[in-house]
Amino acid sequence: MEQKDTLRRNCKYKKIMAICDDLILDMTYSVGVVP
Repeated sequence: MEQKDTLRRNCKYKKIMAICDDLILDMTYSVGVVP
């Protein structure tokens, strides 16, 4: 959860939160773990 939160903050910082959120969900469901 902490890693996911960090990724979200990073995405927010880059102002592509929507795209990153999609990417995070895709990675989470595909791999099962956020790298």
